[in-house]
Amino acid sequence: MFNVFKVWGNAEKDPPEAAKAWQEHENLIQNPQQIVAILNLINLHLRDGPIPLRLMIRDMDHGELVTTFRPDANKAVIRCRIEIEHHFEPDEELTFIAGWEGKLIAFSAFIIQSHTIREFTVSWPQVMVKSIGRDTYRVHPHFELPLSIELANVHMSGHLIDLSEGGMACHLSTADAQSLINAGQLVNANIRVGPLQFRVALMTICSEVRTHHGNYTRLGISFKGISNNDLVCIRRSLLGWQH
Repeated sequence: MFNVFKVWGNAEKDPPEAAKAWQEHENLIQNPQQIVAILNLINLHLRDGPIPLRLMIRDMDHGELVTTFRPDANKAVIRCRIEIEHHFEPDEELTFIAGWEGKLIAFSAFIIQSHTIREFTVSWPQVMVKSIGRDTYRVHPHFELPLSIELANVHMSGHLIDLSEGGMACHLSTADAQSLINAGQLVNANIRVGPLQFRVALMTICSEVRTHHGNYTRLGISFKGISNNDLVCIRRSLLGWQH
């Protein structure tokens, strides 16, 4: 699923084609040539770093470090090796997350062949999601999800914009958003996003953007103090919402 990890890497500058691929699309990379450039860049940094490259496996509550990552553009496959022993099902879908030099990239691929309990080959990704300066993977659901926040005796409703283990962005009425901002320290919040429910020990308001008509405000909220059980539920939802 989606573990928190810091992004770092060696000091070598990205090749021009990879840097261009990074700049041309803010959140989504779908161009085949750009995908090749990014995969080759991950492979380069993994050999020299290593950078954190995590494999998120469905129904598991943690990510595992990928130690070998060899993209083959001619065959449109990626050969991988991981630290743990794991039995992969045919056509199982996996999610990879890599971070280097303040960049974060995520993509999904399908098992083509399992060679050993640690080595396997996956299909070429069709889409990549990227972010800059983040240490958690963020998902924008492809559908509108209702959101509710409960704090002590206060209850407010809105809609989710995006979610990660480290926080969320949401639309609330301007009055509700202002009440959160005025509250200062936001502790022991119960949050419900669609069918997902979890508890946050401490919320912090990171950003505030009012809509043009002024009735709604976009709030960026960071989380601290989520239980391991709730993190597992969040990761499963993130995995499902990325499609």
